Amino acid sequence: MKNKFNKLALATMPRICAMAFAASITLSGCDDSTSDNSGAPDPAPLQGASAHWVDAGTLLWDQAKAADKVEIYHSETVDIRYDEDQGIISGGEVLALTEGSVSESVKAKFPHLKDSAAFSIPADGDIKEILRGQLVAVARDGAGKITAATKIQIPGVLDALYTGSEEEGRNADKQALGALVDSSSVTFNLWAPTAQKVELFVFSEADPGKVEQGYPKTMIDEDGDGVYTLSADDSVIDKYYRYRVTVYHPTTGNLETFDVTDPYSLSLSENSLFSQVVDMNDAALKPANWDDYKFDAQAKATDAIIYESHIRDFSNSDTLGNAENNGKYLAFTEDQRASMKHLKSLQESGLTYFHLMPTFDIATVNEDPEKLVNLNDTVAKLCSINAAAGVCSSADPSQTLQSLMESYDPETDSAQALMNDIRALDSFNWGYDPYHYTVPEGSYASDAEGSTRIEEFRQMVQALHDMGFKVVMDVVYNHTYASGDNEKSVLDKVVPGYYHRLNSESGSVEQSTCCDNTASEHTMMEKLMIDSLVTWTQDYKIDSFRFDLMGHHMKTNMEKALAEVQKVNPGTYFYGEGWNFGEVENGKRGKNAIQWNMAGTGIGTFSDRLRDAVRGGSPFDSGEYLRENKGFANAADDYADDSKKAELNRLTDLVRLGMAANLKDYQFVDYQGDLKRGQDIDYNGQKAGYAEQPQETLNYVSKHDNQTLWDNNQYKTPEGTTSADRVRMHNIALSTVLLGQGVPFLHMGSELLRSKSMQRDSYDSGDWYNRVDFDLENTDLHNNWNVGLPREDKDGDNYDVIKEVIKDSEAQPSAEQIQLAAEQFQEMLKIRTTSPLFNLETAADVIARVGFHNTGTEQVSGVVVMSIDDGAGLTDLDSNYDAVVIVINATTSEQIMPVAGAAGFTLHSDLQNSVDPIVKTAAFADGKFTVPALTTAVFVKAQGKSQGAGLPVSAKEM
Repeated sequence: MKNKFNKLALATMPRICAMAFAASITLSGCDDSTSDNSGAPDPAPLQGASAHWVDAGTLLWDQAKAADKVEIYHSETVDIRYDEDQGIISGGEVLALTEGSVSESVKAKFPHLKDSAAFSIPADGDIKEILRGQLVAVARDGAGKITAATKIQIPGVLDALYTGSEEEGRNADKQALGALVDSSSVTFNLWAPTAQKVELFVFSEADPGKVEQGYPKTMIDEDGDGVYTLSADDSVIDKYYRYRVTVYHPTTGNLETFDVTDPYSLSLSENSLFSQVVDMNDAALKPANWDDYKFDAQAKATDAIIYESHIRDFSNSDTLGNAENNGKYLAFTEDQRASMKHLKSLQESGLTYFHLMPTFDIATVNEDPEKLVNLNDTVAKLCSINAAAGVCSSADPSQTLQSLMESYDPETDSAQALMNDIRALDSFNWGYDPYHYTVPEGSYASDAEGSTRIEEFRQMVQALHDMGFKVVMDVVYNHTYASGDNEKSVLDKVVPGYYHRLNSESGSVEQSTCCDNTASEHTMMEKLMIDSLVTWTQDYKIDSFRFDLMGHHMKTNMEKALAEVQKVNPGTYFYGEGWNFGEVENGKRGKNAIQWNMAGTGIGTFSDRLRDAVRGGSPFDSGEYLRENKGFANAADDYADDSKKAELNRLTDLVRLGMAANLKDYQFVDYQGDLKRGQDIDYNGQKAGYAEQPQETLNYVSKHDNQTLWDNNQYKTPEGTTSADRVRMHNIALSTVLLGQGVPFLHMGSELLRSKSMQRDSYDSGDWYNRVDFDLENTDLHNNWNVGLPREDKDGDNYDVIKEVIKDSEAQPSAEQIQLAAEQFQEMLKIRTTSPLFNLETAADVIARVGFHNTGTEQVSGVVVMSIDDGAGLTDLDSNYDAVVIVINATTSEQIMPVAGAAGFTLHSDLQNSVDPIVKTAAFADGKFTVPALTTAVFVKAQGKSQGAGLPVSAKEM
């Protein structure tokens, strides 16, 4: 049976009727709320939250554009009720609105609402007080009948009333928030402008029953800026705390009392149930010599070669070192590990930046070891926690899950079935599930209880710095794991409806990112993001940041954040995913931080242009398209097929543009013979070239998302292709990244032919599918290929295709081939990092120096010939060379490539001494470069005593 009353209020709340306190305010229960409905159409339901209170005096509500009367019902006691059957509203007090207009500032802040009907809110009444309760907008016709009713979204008015000014009461965005430790005191500050009451609980232990004497204490909003504050002496340092917030929550429709952790937490208890007061300057939390590290203020983003790593993947498979540290922060402090030895060798070859996938506090890994089930645990432990697991009725209880996995036929779905029974219980997750933004994740620490995680995180960072790396942190401010009254919701319990981006009609939290999207266009969400980034830089010495789904932030967010972080470290580099989709697509919520918009900011974005051109197809391919849609690196014999040449030549143009840093103004002759700028070349209906400077493009062919490069190539490679040739195709792909302009981004293990056994999306696929073997001295070295069919929920529709691919034994590389690939990778690293010509700093230099040969309608398909000029007439950047030529031959035949004006070139010395005997046969003579099949070769023209003739770019291409 349908409830008569919409669930807007607690059933226990009484109906209020009293005298109006101002001419513009009436109370429900008066005549206009109970008008005769005889003969009227069906009453309007109370629907969504499509009214928007955008500043102190303006309500935007398009559904009310034809209304004769618009009102705001408000109640601090949450007693407003709406009878949907009768179309009658009762309870609360009423503000009568008049026709208004949309200011230019409101249009700029809320572009998705700029055409909405506007209504003026009377200035009398305490708006801040009104905003602490239940709100309903009502539209009426001339007869007083309700034609529309909806809840009201309030982020705009909260920003207008509480932020953006130096004036007391409107400067919350200037206040320091969290538990602030001074020399002898601690001040607790929590921004909660809609709360009716805030209390502080301090605990001697992480136990709700261990409340410290004298607590709880009521916090006070002393300045009217919404910041509730309370001071305590330094005895609370290292103790745990929570806030109790009494606040109206529009999702539940109730006045709620939440016990909630601090959004500005710096330390936490196990599983994040309590915040902990910590002094980040406490010597006990600092490794020896921690304060000695100095940021590289002169760091150049174009010098970055970035290696994307996951803490657990990095060391969990190590057999050397302390087993208790496998998959932990402290693994980075153990030099004898195979993972660390390999990493050191990469650094010595030129790798510069170490990228850590999310390491902040996440919601999806249980930090209590007794409740975890990993591969080294037994069937018995799994079944004691998950009795429904399929193996509980068939496997030996004493058998380890690892040995069970090893026993399965890899051509079956048995491994993924067991993994599905484990994955909610294990220690693995990529970590894109933010719980608290500014605390290290506890599951990577030796003890998740309290501040151990802080010290050990710092030890990891220090170890990487000592190796010579700059450290990148992957941050995820675009969403949280939960909102509403969910157990793991934080922000939305403190200021309901503010920190998250809401659907403009329904008021539900947008989830286009995957989870509950945040709204960094709101001032205090932007502040939280910036304050968090500054803390990671200042207190953890993070050198650079990668932004997950950066396109869901505004361009201004990113520019402000970079400016603030660079006050701490002038050499900080920002980069992120500039994808354009969801409710923010094409600037619907403001100019968002997408690829095209970020040009000119110095902030890098990942380029899908080169990625797709090299790999073939797109990340969204399935079925036979996975096999048919080939790319530059894996087309092989297809280059000889006239029916496929045009499309492959088009893709090769995208590779050329990518290797020229994907600059919008770079020019070359395209496959149709036309001289084009990068921005005039098409990529799926978009301008292919978008960057204004080289550092704004990150080139990559593999990262944590989607199939690994090795797995992707196996889909494309014809049956019977030798494993040796497959390795060469893999290296061809990596060479487009390592030898091109812009910033190279590399997936950990790609130099080892890393496989995830065809997993498309391994975010929660456990250690079995995500492991990496770094032990290059092990004769059983394995790249993790074909260890079981991938997850059925992600790839079940592709099983038939996958089964075809894995039948080919040539898809499994040998230990020797993995070792060879690793050494060839390091050769390319050395070539790149021993000459500044491979990392030109400006667009002007790229345009003046980088040229492409073998272009246009008569090109030899499948061959990129790229030159970099450093000859007479140009500033001498490299005193060793007057010019460099890179030839990438992705065909299955030797190619002889003439280049006009080329003279005096020799094969690069690192390739003359290569571990690959085939590349050693590459040669130059009589103006022609000869390069073997499936080979990348680099040639140099040595400089004499002074700068000589180089290889100038064609005048028309400049």
